[in-house]
Amino acid sequence: MATILTGEAEHEVDAVARPATLLLDPAALHEVTGWELKPEGLCRHDVCVPTRGRPDVHVDGRLDLRVVTELLGRPLVVDPETGVAAIGESAATRAAQLAAGRVDDIVLHDVDGRRFPWSAMGRKKKVLVAWASW
Repeated sequence: MATILTGEAEHEVDAVARPATLLLDPAALHEVTGWELKPEGLCRHDVCVPTRGRPDVHVDGRLDLRVVTELLGRPLVVDPETGVAAIGESAATRAAQLAAGRVDDIVLHDVDGRRFPWSAMGRKKKVLVAWASW
């Protein structure tokens, strides 16, 4: 089993962990992303992305999540030890949101755990410093 995080939800799916990727059943890919494999390629509603030039999308009857996200132009981060993967939004979608002024506010937590929206600081210049112990 593996956990795949998307902007919409957290999904538990049957997957095989490989270095830097997960191998998913085609049904699991559809459940997680809404994209499904058809003869014409990866399709979601009436949009299809051809896969003919990428035979490596198929591995032992499963789909290579790294190749799928590359075809869709979405970033992927995988921790093969824990079987957790995160799929980000495509740069094109994010750019369109920014151009249209439809950007969600970033919500952080202060040292006491209270929610703190980035927009609460107004239009001042800001510096975000992040640190992690690992």
